Amino acid sequence: MEKNHPELLHWAMTHGIIMGVNVQNSPFVVTHAPITTYPFRFPETQFSKAIKLSKAFNTLVDNVSLDSQWLHETLQLTAENDHFTGMLVQIHKIIQIERITQPIRLGINRSDYMQHEVLNDPRSLLQ
Repeated sequence: MEKNHPELLHWAMTHGIIMGVNVQNSPFVVTHAPITTYPFRFPETQFSKAIKLSKAFNTLVDNVSLDSQWLHETLQLTAENDHFTGMLVQIHKIIQIERITQPIRLGINRSDYMQHEVLNDPRSLLQ
């Protein structure tokens, strides 16, 4: 693929479609995530399963977002080491202190699912 589509790989790398590679003594090695330029058939049963899972998962995400104390504790280490996350947590804390609330909220969640096909593995859908 790299010889045939270098612009696709470049786009993937510059848009965060990357994953870490386990290289000894080098914690910052990444490569592009698996991508394809060809259509991929996704079984209707798996698609239906993903639709059913999405409601439960979105409810979970919504409930987690409402538990500020847990969210701050869980994100503390990340916030200390990642400037962007740190700023988001700081904004959230300010909003809580100033009690800025709205009567409604909107969550736009994206969940990507992959078909998982490994012999004797009961998981058939991975997020």
